[in-house]
Amino acid sequence: MILEAKNYYILLVPCFLILLSFISLCLSVIKPLKNKLGWLSASIFLVGITLLMQSVVPVAQLHYWAWLICLGYLLSVINVVMAISQRFAIKSNYICWIIIVLFAEIGVFYFSLIQEQRVLRVIIIGLSLITLYLIPIKKIWRAKPKHQLDHILRIIYTVNIILLIIRQSYLYYEALHGVDFAESSQSLFWVLTQFNTLLFCFTILSVIVGCNIQDLVVQLEKERGLDPLTGIANRRYFLDHSKQYLTPGGKGRCALFICDIDDFKKVNDQYGHQVGDEVLQSFVHCIKSELRYRDILVRMGGEEFVGIIQNVDLMHAKKILENIQRKLTSHPFYIQTYHIQITASFGLVMLDNYTSIEEAIVDADRLMYEMKSSGKNGIKYLIE
Repeated sequence: MILEAKNYYILLVPCFLILLSFISLCLSVIKPLKNKLGWLSASIFLVGITLLMQSVVPVAQLHYWAWLICLGYLLSVINVVMAISQRFAIKSNYICWIIIVLFAEIGVFYFSLIQEQRVLRVIIIGLSLITLYLIPIKKIWRAKPKHQLDHILRIIYTVNIILLIIRQSYLYYEALHGVDFAESSQSLFWVLTQFNTLLFCFTILSVIVGCNIQDLVVQLEKERGLDPLTGIANRRYFLDHSKQYLTPGGKGRCALFICDIDDFKKVNDQYGHQVGDEVLQSFVHCIKSELRYRDILVRMGGEEFVGIIQNVDLMHAKKILENIQRKLTSHPFYIQTYHIQITASFGLVMLDNYTSIEEAIVDADRLMYEMKSSGKNGIKYLIE
């Protein structure tokens, strides 16, 4: 079909959507966005191609292509639902999708090529699209958002469903009053529908890209506070977040300990630094196995670690450290082909005796070195 010059404007939105899908596809190869925009790119491309087909096919021939146009819209919606489901970690309902697609295709085929009913055809397509959008809506609103942009994404998704319902209701109302859809592809209503589709695709793409960029920022911030070798918190994170444990009544009574592997330099000299790194990892695993999920373990540097044990008195904290020592002495580390036995010295203080973490660390560190000086492999603590 050759369009009249005055009607070329109806191709602007479909062509822009196709261009937008390629931009989205290019963005998806960037490492932070990898595997995050594939479904959305496919959705935008499909809706662009489908709008283009519906815009250029003569109205008199639309019934021949209605099944393909319907399939394009359905697959486009399925892809955008997949993108949203991926974002909120929702399991997709493939069986429902297949049933809806089959129902819509059979209905459109029947009312296009067997008994042509343009109004019923449009209603079937519209209801099918709305149903596909509605399937995950409850889970989307129940899913825990990672940050504020996820709230915006849910609102955009819901508003789009509401606009589709309004559009479908309007078409049904006009059909009851005898409006002919023959000129719909060039009407003002059709143009507004195209721009609404464009706005939705552009907005949801922008928000999903923003969500993934914010995820990256959060991940980098988290990694900034982690020790890359052992995977536990580092000194920076600890000093930034440790003040909360001094709050009276905030975490109950908390104990702070400092520990240092005895003669760790000999391990590095005898077995090499790679084995030494694995010893540190095994040491951390041993300590964490005795701590509870709410307790904190931090690598301050080298072979020195700081821990906070929550809701304990001094004797309870001492017993936990004794369990760690017992495990270290009774279970040597099996690393590569070596059996490596290590011990550690501990300094222990109760945080309710201090007004700053730094003061507590200084005292615990002093106690630990006193323990090392008096024979190592023990626990020294301040008597309350």
